[in-house]
Amino acid sequence: MSLPLMYVQRLRVAQLRKFEQLELTDLAPGLNILAGPNGVGKSTLHRAVRAAFLDRYSSNATAADLLPLGNTGAAPTVEVDFVLQGVQHRLTKTFLKRKRCDLQAGGQTHSEEAAEDYLAQRLGFGFAARGSKADHWGVPGLLWVEQGADHARFTQSVGFAATHLHQALHAQSEHACSAGSLASTAGDGLIAQLEAELLQFIGKSGKPVGSYAQLLERIDALRSQVQEQQQQIEEYRNQVDELEVLQQQAQQDREQQLEAQWTQALAQARQKLVQAREMQLAHAQASEQLRHVDRQLQVMAQVLLQHQQRKEELQRRVRNIDSAQRAKEQAEQQHARAAQGYAQARSQQEQSLQTMQQAEQLRQRQQLVQRVHEQQVRVQQLDQAWSQARQVLEQLEQLAQQLPAQRVEKADLLQLRKHEEAVLRARMQHEAVATQLQFALPEGQRLLWQSATHGGQWQGQGQQWLTHATQLQLPGGGTLTITPGGEDVAAAAQRLQQAQQVLSQALQTLQLDSVAQAQTVLEQYQQVLAQQQLAQQLLQAHAPQGVDALKLQCQTAQQQLQQLQGELEALPQVEAGMDWQQAQAALRAAQAQCDEARHQEHDARQQLALAQQNLDNANQEHAVALHQLQDPGQQQRLQQAEHEAALLQAQRIQCEQQVAQYAQALEAVDVRFAEQDQQRLERSLAAHAQQVQQREVRMASLRAALEQAGAQGLEESCAQTQAALTHAQHSAADIAQRCEALQLLVERLKAKRVAALRRLQAPLEARMQHYLQLLLPGAQMELDAQLVPHVVLAQGQDSAARRVAGEVATLSYGTQEQMAIISRLAYADLLQDSGQPSLLILDDALVHSDAQRLSQMKRVLFDAAQRHQILLLTCKPQDWLDAGAPIRELPHSA
Repeated sequence: MSLPLMYVQRLRVAQLRKFEQLELTDLAPGLNILAGPNGVGKSTLHRAVRAAFLDRYSSNATAADLLPLGNTGAAPTVEVDFVLQGVQHRLTKTFLKRKRCDLQAGGQTHSEEAAEDYLAQRLGFGFAARGSKADHWGVPGLLWVEQGADHARFTQSVGFAATHLHQALHAQSEHACSAGSLASTAGDGLIAQLEAELLQFIGKSGKPVGSYAQLLERIDALRSQVQEQQQQIEEYRNQVDELEVLQQQAQQDREQQLEAQWTQALAQARQKLVQAREMQLAHAQASEQLRHVDRQLQVMAQVLLQHQQRKEELQRRVRNIDSAQRAKEQAEQQHARAAQGYAQARSQQEQSLQTMQQAEQLRQRQQLVQRVHEQQVRVQQLDQAWSQARQVLEQLEQLAQQLPAQRVEKADLLQLRKHEEAVLRARMQHEAVATQLQFALPEGQRLLWQSATHGGQWQGQGQQWLTHATQLQLPGGGTLTITPGGEDVAAAAQRLQQAQQVLSQALQTLQLDSVAQAQTVLEQYQQVLAQQQLAQQLLQAHAPQGVDALKLQCQTAQQQLQQLQGELEALPQVEAGMDWQQAQAALRAAQAQCDEARHQEHDARQQLALAQQNLDNANQEHAVALHQLQDPGQQQRLQQAEHEAALLQAQRIQCEQQVAQYAQALEAVDVRFAEQDQQRLERSLAAHAQQVQQREVRMASLRAALEQAGAQGLEESCAQTQAALTHAQHSAADIAQRCEALQLLVERLKAKRVAALRRLQAPLEARMQHYLQLLLPGAQMELDAQLVPHVVLAQGQDSAARRVAGEVATLSYGTQEQMAIISRLAYADLLQDSGQPSLLILDDALVHSDAQRLSQMKRVLFDAAQRHQILLLTCKPQDWLDAGAPIRELPHSA
């Protein structure tokens, strides 16, 4: 293991957030695991390191979050001992109240901003003009991973450290002269210069911009102008041709004199139309006369037809009378049969009703007998329940007399037990502090003793607890005083006496001698209460609604039994006969048969009445028809109608002859054709006049337009516009050719730059591949142009590599975190190989990794710790027991 270019040996913080004072010493150059639960201050230590290196000591804004809670007068201080490129350094930085920054670098001393700039230059970061911003953190911002850092923040930190990474790549590249030129900032500048020149003509969307776009717009305008001028020239020529044609048409009209010919023909057509309309009117009048005669003939024919219909109607009425008479006779016979059937059905119904009444009386008697039996059973049950209830009541009275005179509640017993326990505790305490005196005297010898409260004599063997000073009378004279040790003897004795007095007063209040007697009294009372409850439950079972209600139920049941027995005796005796259900069915059948017979009799009676009515109506109608046919006035109107019909028939023949003559005359002159000839000639003259007028107007308009066009010089203007269009098209072609050349040059330069960048990134990709094989054997990672992991490729058959293959941005959060740490380790290798420091800090990293991935990442970190110092902060020390480094538990308070 080789020592890294930079590693921290000691870290001390004071008055910083939750730490009043904390110092970590003997930090290893390799992997250091600092563990502690959430809230112990792991992220605070990380923030302290960042503040020491990345924050200006003079900035109040960036240091405000370092203050301890509630201590606005504190001066947060961070002191770091570290080795940088083999030289011992000590950085001491104090914020807010006593702002100061001191750096000892070997034998040199730097202070204030000079010390900060010294470290920024060597560690690869910078300071913002105001505050602390991530885009100035550079290499530390990339390698010092804060808690909860996601893929987006990782990508940003790579961009902020891009300059230092590219410098390291150029230092490591074996093709610094060839590949480095295009992959360097100068190569980017050349491509950007060409793209900027191209953007003067072609925008990012691929469309022309600027003067090039204006030139193309001018070409479109000139092209439209040329087309418009050419259209105007073509229109001028068409107008010349049109004017010549119109002049020829006017000359032909003057030579042919069509208007005079059409005027003469129109006068002749109008005269023929007048004659035809007069003939048509005469024909219409004759036809109308013929139709009038026909209508009168129809009226006369109707009169004659009505007379014939009356004769036929009289004959039909005679036939109706015969038919109605036969229908009446049939209805009388059918009604007689229906009346006889109805009488028989009524007799059968009366017999069935009597049978049903007898069966109903028998059924009522049987039901009443059943109810009497059920009521007797109920009376017996109620009497038995009443007897048992009285026994229970007597038992309850006896139990009430058995209740003890002295009543002790459970709470009283509990209180007595507490007093008894207090006496016991006081006695034990008293005995614990009292002096125990044991004696063994010869037979016949006695010792007199006296204390402040008691006195007596001892003889034989025994023991005595001494709670007060006691004086012994010694045989032969003299006294011996024994005083118990300890100051609490008297107090213990007093507490014992007080506890005994409280117990005695409580027993006296309850009129009891002892706690055991209270227990006995309570048990007796509870036993009697339990028997009372059992008796009450039994009484509730026999009399749920109460004893009085049970007694009332007994009396009511006895009265109901007597009432039912009286009703049974009042019923008449009935002999057994047809069953009630059979009788009921027979009655229903008889009723149905009777109803059917009644309906039939009613229908037959209605049919008889209807037949009689039809016969009466037929006789009345026959009398009316006979009267109408034999009326003298009607006979006279019939004769007059026959005479008028003969005269009208002669007049009709004459009208038919006149209509035929007029129709033959109209065949020679067709009115419809005469009207069409008149309309055709009138419209032709009007159209010809309008056409002549429009032609004159058009000829005048064409002459004016041609005179104006000739004055404008259309062909000369069109030639000038065409020349301007050709010049603009040549200029646009030159610009398009230049744009194509610029696009081709940029594309080829970019292709060469990508190839050069691939060669330049080779050392970094090799380091990433080294770590990736430890995590996912068979996987390969590709970087984008910004040196950010872009795609993970799977090679071979390794299933783990195949599961994570794809774009890094689409992988799971845990896999993205693993790829980011591997990338940072590769960046650290690259930076260290180029002579730059590479300290790594991981704050609660890999918490989203499963057990298998975490085990593989331990191998990755252990391998990287052979070249770099890694400070790993975790809240799960059990996950890092096999990481190859001791776990240092952070104190819970400092």
